[in-house]
Amino acid sequence: MFRIKKDPKGGERMRSLKILIPNCLTGFRIVAFGLMIWLILSNSLRNYQIAGIIMLFALLTDLFDGFVARKIRAVTRFGYYFDHITDFLLVIVMMYVALAHLNYVLTISFIVLEIGVIIISVIKLVIKANLFRWPNIWGRASFGFAGASICVMLVLGYLHWFFIFCANLLLGISIILRLISLGVWFREVRTNA
Repeated sequence: MFRIKKDPKGGERMRSLKILIPNCLTGFRIVAFGLMIWLILSNSLRNYQIAGIIMLFALLTDLFDGFVARKIRAVTRFGYYFDHITDFLLVIVMMYVALAHLNYVLTISFIVLEIGVIIISVIKLVIKANLFRWPNIWGRASFGFAGASICVMLVLGYLHWFFIFCANLLLGISIILRLISLGVWFREVRTNA
């Protein structure tokens, strides 16, 4: 049985183990990124479907890592930045799949908006500003719809044209939500400036 000795410092060892839980969930996305790229580049229907399932699990870990960190009080600055870096890796996979398989107008719109989000995130990091609750709920929903679009495309898109239509529809919803997200964010910046 695994027991943790109590530190005279008030359980610092236990806290360091707690921090590992959300960071392991986040770290899964780095492994998932490598696997998805390898599977997608292998150019096999079965591997596309496996990559889509891995994308789904990666999106679920993105959904739960922050929740778990807050729930067990293991929120750290490292975890915050680690989460954003792994989100960026997922966006790279999304962009590649979208460019290869989805509507070009939607894909270019998605890529331009995601590059804008990346620029805002880098500015936030460089100037160490709070930038008023970024990302907001609309941005999180947009990321989820984009991920769902890619999952549908990879897992089901080769079975029937209807699933490609659904993947494009989900990407379109993602773009609309991203525009709302940026609009809300710019309004908050103007109001609080």
